[in-house]
Amino acid sequence: MAVLSVVTVRVKPGRKADFVAGLKELKEIENRLGSNLRSMRLFEARVGGSQPGLMSVVFEYDDLASWGATVDAEPRDRAFQSLTGPSADDPDELLDQTLYVEEPL
Repeated sequence: MAVLSVVTVRVKPGRKADFVAGLKELKEIENRLGSNLRSMRLFEARVGGSQPGLMSVVFEYDDLASWGATVDAEPRDRAFQSLTGPSADDPDELLDQTLYVEEPL
């Protein structure tokens, strides 16, 4: 059963390159943590209407145990905390964070 952690943000005007650079650093951290991350993908809303700059980062795990191991490891990692901690200079604004668990059809 696949588990998806989806984080949706609004990227501030002119800050997309900064946002993507931060995600590349985050992916390195997640791989170093050994969090069983299957994939990490970035999606940009192309038909956003009045909501420009919407992007979603999708983290895919094999199961809830793999996701849980990640959630347990991240707070203990200084590089993760430094990168993801709130800052006035953040290139994005968090809008939503949702965990999806695949249901068999």
